[in-house]
Amino acid sequence: MVNFPASLDNGTSLPYPSALSKRNSPSLAGLSDSQNDGIIAVETKLGTGASTPTASNFLVGTGVGISAWTKAVPAGAVVGTTDSQTLTNKTLTSPTINSPIITNATLTTDLISGFTTANSGTIFGVPITTGVIQTANTVSGAALTSASVTTTQIASGTIVPGNLNTSTFNRFLLLTGTSQSLAASSGTTLSNFTTTTNTGSFTTTSSSFTIPATGVYSLWFAGLFDGTNFRCDCNIVNTKMAQSFNQTFGKINTSSVETLTAGTVISVSITNNSASIATISSYYFGAYRLI
Repeated sequence: MVNFPASLDNGTSLPYPSALSKRNSPSLAGLSDSQNDGIIAVETKLGTGASTPTASNFLVGTGVGISAWTKAVPAGAVVGTTDSQTLTNKTLTSPTINSPIITNATLTTDLISGFTTANSGTIFGVPITTGVIQTANTVSGAALTSASVTTTQIASGTIVPGNLNTSTFNRFLLLTGTSQSLAASSGTTLSNFTTTTNTGSFTTTSSSFTIPATGVYSLWFAGLFDGTNFRCDCNIVNTKMAQSFNQTFGKINTSSVETLTAGTVISVSITNNSASIATISSYYFGAYRLI
């Protein structure tokens, strides 16, 4: 009896008769039976099919009891499930990769999710949870483009005065002027301003200045008037500042805190409500950015 396919046969299971062996020692009939069993076992193992071995093809099962030399041998090494191998030029579709180490990779993805905790992880040493950077001093001012952070994106109480760098603000502007004639019964825009102090990026002319950046500003105006029984109304154009007085000689002081957008042009208009020409002998106009 043959051992195949449970194990390979040998001279014991398939003995070789000698020239002097009798027909019954070993048994010729028994040996023929064993040979037939072996041939049948091999045929069963390989299966049917007229395919013949061809170069660079694997013999594969193509059905129950059927085989063929149809599977092309890939170029390079055959990939095994437990072998340690280096793979190149492979495309993985929806793979599951457990605990990989990826070196110098370029990733194109719409989503990165935390493994241990959802929506939480560390990128280049910076811990991030649900889109919020958890480590202080991780974003430099140079990395923020203009208007990339608005006041609505800053939570209440997250900025305190002690953490503000005053050099980052367009701070202070002071304009002065003298001897501005005010026409009778009409408004006059003051146009004799000169810049005394400008510690920010205020753009000035002889009659106005331009807000350099959106923010909250404190504006104030002071003037000394000469005249005879006239009434003046002072209006800071583009703001809520306004004040009136009615006297022969007088001073006017007015101030306001306003939220102003970048590019707003500010000027001062004085309306002389009397029938006589008046003169504002000296005046001061200041702007201070608070936040």
